[in-house]
Amino acid sequence: MTADQNMPFGVAVRRARIDRYMTLAELARETHYSKGYLSKIENGVSAPNAELAWRLDRFLQTDGALQALAEKQIRSIRTTLALQPPPELLAPTARTSWRRPAPGSVDPELTETAFRGIFAECRKLGHQGGAPAVVPMVTGQFQALHALALAAGEGPEARGLWVLLARFAEYAGWMVQEMGDEAGAVNWTDTAVRLAHHAGDHDLAQFAFVRHADLALYRGDAAATITLARRAQQDEHVSARVRGLAAQREAQGHALASDHTASMTALERARELSIEPADRPDNTGLALGTTSLHDPVAITHGWALVDLGQPAEAGDILGEALAGIPTTSVRARTRFGVRRMLAQAQTGHLDEVTTLVPQLLRDEHQVDSATIRIDLRRLSHALQRWEAGNPQIRELQLLLTVALAEEPR
Repeated sequence: MTADQNMPFGVAVRRARIDRYMTLAELARETHYSKGYLSKIENGVSAPNAELAWRLDRFLQTDGALQALAEKQIRSIRTTLALQPPPELLAPTARTSWRRPAPGSVDPELTETAFRGIFAECRKLGHQGGAPAVVPMVTGQFQALHALALAAGEGPEARGLWVLLARFAEYAGWMVQEMGDEAGAVNWTDTAVRLAHHAGDHDLAQFAFVRHADLALYRGDAAATITLARRAQQDEHVSARVRGLAAQREAQGHALASDHTASMTALERARELSIEPADRPDNTGLALGTTSLHDPVAITHGWALVDLGQPAEAGDILGEALAGIPTTSVRARTRFGVRRMLAQAQTGHLDEVTTLVPQLLRDEHQVDSATIRIDLRRLSHALQRWEAGNPQIRELQLLLTVALAEEPR
């Protein structure tokens, strides 16, 4: 397929679908997106995301044309937003009754203590609940804290407020990504970088490369994942924790590119960095990256082995690592549980798959994660080889189809 570079993404999707003599219902069934959602995409009501474009491009065989149009539209959205959080998050709206505090009227220490507690509660909710419920809470607190930080001024006593504000923005980016909005995730992440530079938080400024590598990983772009992760490791002044997280992401990128040696080398570097004192989670409640994994390097090892075509070993490693994730961390247990089930499906351990996947689907419905659904789609495809003559797998496939056809909330 060739497409005019100015053609709207939705128009190009409709044209490619019609060229293949497919109905919208057939496309929805084959790609595991709902018919209503795809209709919104074709009519320009919903904006594309990278994962959707990647899947449609391959299924409709458009040789990268749909991906290129989606990337152009996403870049246009970013430009329109000017890489700023939505204006209503920077100032009170007509619906709010409070006014911005007068300069000098805010006690920075008391304010920081209060909002650290709020930030901790936001993260706790993020471990257990869906991003659509978390994002309004996080962005609302960002709005309030931004007003208070402005009132507190630019002195050294107010630095902690700006550091905390940057962390709220970074976390908002993560949760927005979980909602499937890559453009919004980039917007918030870049906002966090500007705030981090303003506050002198060099670690968070560099951690943004890890977050951008995350986005590239989930859209299947191995080269970008590796490049961004390496960039985050180049600054020797960055803490071992951030460099270790970047090394883990690099390992996942190499696995996506089927480079076993480079992936294991990056994992070994991540392991070495994880034992440095600077890598230990701080006691401020602002540790960057995941806080729910006992051994994140082991989890990353298992994750990478799935992409490297070693599902048996991956299943063993992920199973052991999952035992160390608290039951309250529903999002993490679901994310890595689904990846383990993908490994088990690839090795034919179907009894465990049919037993555990229904509960994982219920948990995914609770956390409502666009990134987890990527692996659920892979799981559905992996199970297709076992459907013939296996009624349990056919029933499970029906559950997966229903779950994946739900429109993003």
